[in-house]
Amino acid sequence: MENRGGESAPYNLLEHLAKSTLLSRYRGDGYMAIFSAYFDASGHPDEQDVLTVAGYVATIDNWIRFEREWKDILKGEGVTAFHTTHFVSSKGEFESWAGKEPPQVDRRRNFVAKLLKCTETSCAKFFRASMFLPDYLRVDAEYRLSEAIGRPYAVCSMLVAYSLRLWAFDLEVLDTLLYFYEDGDKDKGNFEEKHKEAFGKPVRFLLKEDAKAFEAADFNAWKTRTALHESGKPDHTLEKGYNLLRSISILNNVRKEGGVLNEWSFRTFCEREKIAKR
Repeated sequence: MENRGGESAPYNLLEHLAKSTLLSRYRGDGYMAIFSAYFDASGHPDEQDVLTVAGYVATIDNWIRFEREWKDILKGEGVTAFHTTHFVSSKGEFESWAGKEPPQVDRRRNFVAKLLKCTETSCAKFFRASMFLPDYLRVDAEYRLSEAIGRPYAVCSMLVAYSLRLWAFDLEVLDTLLYFYEDGDKDKGNFEEKHKEAFGKPVRFLLKEDAKAFEAADFNAWKTRTALHESGKPDHTLEKGYNLLRSISILNNVRKEGGVLNEWSFRTFCEREKIAKR
């Protein structure tokens, strides 16, 4: 991020938001630990069968360090931004990374390892929530589920917000917690309504380019959604299941909290809460 004079100013926007939101409780010298979290979504409710919202929480000081180190890793590979879909498909800035030979494979593996290490050393915890979209639609066709809990993006976003806020409450830092969602997802307005209704406060949105933390959240969300998508294929086997678990185990060095919503969980909720049928 740059200021108007063109000089590097990592997280100047975040500091400004912290000062504006927390007023006298803000301490720029780190006297008070102020946590912030960043969430991104993977999966479109109209096009895919799994939706995941995921993100990380850390102190502002650690996020400033994270952004500096993350940018250095990207710069070392001649990359300006990490977009997971571009990386896995070798498009955009990763076009020259295509190939299954050892040089390309090793480069990609080492690159991801560095990014994950950067995340692990900076972040306190990550939160994620996923749902199988066909299950949601099936139950919503029978019950007034969407009216009760919201559309898919709102549901997953509310779940991670609730988990994050509960975590912050237990640490007695809820009143200094800041959290942001990447702007532009479908049903953003529905999420805003549900968040205001539940917590009495508006949601904070930022563009992806405003915070490198979204790039880490994007990778987590994509990795989780892809593993769940593969697990639901007709040709899924026990061996493939083990491979999927190994593929997402690289995310587990940061403490995590999350879950997956399926038809059973939706039906159980509707029956327990006596949600009206259509």
